[in-house]
Amino acid sequence: MILTPRHDTTTSHALTFASWNVRSLTSTKLDTLLVDIQQRSVDVLLLCEKWHDADLASIRRLRANGCNVVDRARPRDCRQASLSVNHGVVVIVTVTGVSLTAVDVGVQPSTFECVAARVTSGTSSGVVVLLYRSGSAAVTAIFLAELSDVLNQFSTYVDPLVLAGDVNIRLERTADPYTIQFVELLACHGLVRHVQGVTHVDGGTIDVVCARGDLPAPTVNVLDVGPSDHCQLRWLSPFVRPAPVYTTANRRLWRSSDSDSFLASQQASAVCDVQQYEHLDGDALVQLCDTTFTELLDQFGALVVDKGRRACGLMTNVVEQIRR
Repeated sequence: MILTPRHDTTTSHALTFASWNVRSLTSTKLDTLLVDIQQRSVDVLLLCEKWHDADLASIRRLRANGCNVVDRARPRDCRQASLSVNHGVVVIVTVTGVSLTAVDVGVQPSTFECVAARVTSGTSSGVVVLLYRSGSAAVTAIFLAELSDVLNQFSTYVDPLVLAGDVNIRLERTADPYTIQFVELLACHGLVRHVQGVTHVDGGTIDVVCARGDLPAPTVNVLDVGPSDHCQLRWLSPFVRPAPVYTTANRRLWRSSDSDSFLASQQASAVCDVQQYEHLDGDALVQLCDTTFTELLDQFGALVVDKGRRACGLMTNVVEQIRR
C-alpha cells in the first residue's frame, strides 16, 4: 500500500500528528499502522520504543510505502543478540508530500533517546523533537540537565516547535519535585504541555505533547488504539509561524563625535564652575546637571530611534529566566 499525498503541497494547511509508544513494531503491527495512517489521515507519526536497529525491515517497509523516515536507534552492544533489550528507539515518519529533514540536536544525552526533524508541507514548516526516557531508570537531575541542553539548541528558532514522546514521569502528581522541575524547565523554554488524562494502561500521564506558548494551542486527543500499553496522542498543528514583534529603542550616534571636544565642553560648562552651583540646593543642582549634560549629549551624540525585531518567543523566555 503506497500512502498518497492528501494535501496541496503548494499551500499552507494543518497537519495531523500522532505520537505513540508502540512497544515494538512487528510486521502485524506495521500492517495495522499503515492502514491507520491512511484511514485516519495521519500526516506525521512519532514512534517511541520501537525495538529495532538501524535499517531494520520495518524501516525499509515504511520507506517502500512512500514514507519519509528519520530515526535514532539506541546503540546495541555486540553481545546483545536480541532486540528485546533495545527498547529505546525513536522514529519520526511523514507521508508522501510532507517532507522530513533531520535536525542535529547538537548534544548526545545519556539518560534518554532523542531525534529531531524539520517537517515541511507547502508553505508551512516546523521542528519536531521526539524523546523517550526509559521507565526502568529513576528520574535524575542529569535527565533534566540534558533535556535543558537539548531545548537550548532550539531556543533561537523562530519556527513552531513541538516536543513529544514518553518521559515516564507521573505528571499528574503535581506536587512531585521532578514533575515541578520538568514543568518549570518547559516554561523556561517557552513550552506548554497539552496532554490531559491518563496515557498508560496502569494509570498516569507519562506521555507529552508540548508546543510553544506564544502560538495557537493544539487540542490533543488521547486514544486507546492498541496493541500497546500506551495510548496514542493525536492532534492538529497548523504550523503557523509567529508574526514578528518589533520594538523601538533610542540610541546616540557617537561614532563621529570628538571625545576631546566633548571633554573640553564639559569642563567649560556650569557643572565644573563652582561659582555657578555653590549656592544651589540639592534639587537645583540635580536640575543643573540634567540640563547641562542633556545639552552636551544632544550636541555631540545625535539621538536617533531604532526599530528592530524582538527575539523569538523561546529565546525571550530563556533571557527572562536568566535575568531572574
